[in-house]
Amino acid sequence: MHVGLGTDIGGGTSFSLLATMGAAYEIAQLGGRSLSAIEAFLSGDARRARALALDDRIGTIAPGYEADFAVLDPNATPLLTCATNAPKRLTISFRPDDAGR
Repeated sequence: MHVGLGTDIGGGTSFSLLATMGAAYEIAQLGGRSLSAIEAFLSGDARRARALALDDRIGTIAPGYEADFAVLDPNATPLLTCATNAPKRLTISFRPDDAGR
């Protein structure tokens, strides 16, 4: 069985496919299963096309495939400009005994 993620406000709480992916992750966890970020992303794209038997035309970025793109301006509003230009810092730490887990 092929499974794909989609969104429709009539069947959920958001038009956001990212929010739908987050909900799928939570539901998987409740069922004792895992859903990685890449699996969720593929379920909303390539696997969704396969589930609809349209994977010969959509679901991947390749020559000859149909696609819709949105070009976003990270400086479109003062808030986006602030968020885009904010310093980014990532700190990862672990104890040596965590490495084997």
